[in-house]
Amino acid sequence: MRKIFVEKIKGFKVVGGSRVEILCSRKLPFYVKDFMGKLEFNLPIGIYYSNLPLIEIKPIKYDLPRLPNFERNIKHSKRLNLVFCVNPNKCSIDLPSGTIFLDNKFKNATRPQLEFVIGHEKAHYNFATEKHCDTLSAYNMIKKGYNPSQLTYSCNACLSDKSEIRKDNIYNFSKKIHK
Repeated sequence: MRKIFVEKIKGFKVVGGSRVEILCSRKLPFYVKDFMGKLEFNLPIGIYYSNLPLIEIKPIKYDLPRLPNFERNIKHSKRLNLVFCVNPNKCSIDLPSGTIFLDNKFKNATRPQLEFVIGHEKAHYNFATEKHCDTLSAYNMIKKGYNPSQLTYSCNACLSDKSEIRKDNIYNFSKKIHK
């Protein structure tokens, strides 16, 4: 595996057709994709490991759909506290203290999954509606350098089977993202 240091959002491509496997610094899957010919993708800030040689290119710029109007604007500290615990809601936030309570199962979550659920909870400072929190989280993931396929992957992995409407919302949002 090749170690990659990303200090700002970077674009990469791989050629030849195969399976690219990018692992995060915790050696968990970050971006895994089968491809033919060439594949272009972004990586956000971080340390990664790749099974294939990567060619650096300009970051892929995405046109994003418009966000819904904020339902609220609760002031908060930029620094939030993360607490792993038993949480029957999977993840929740105490808005006044800025504490996000993640269920212990998220200790082994991939970085995109954590980004999605933490981003969702942070979005409660702007939205009360769950699907809007999902949308803002997905929007911010793209802004940070994640790829559209990681949105649906993270959403499907984090939300329960009872959340099909929310999963469909993120799937439809990701389909509106264009290069």
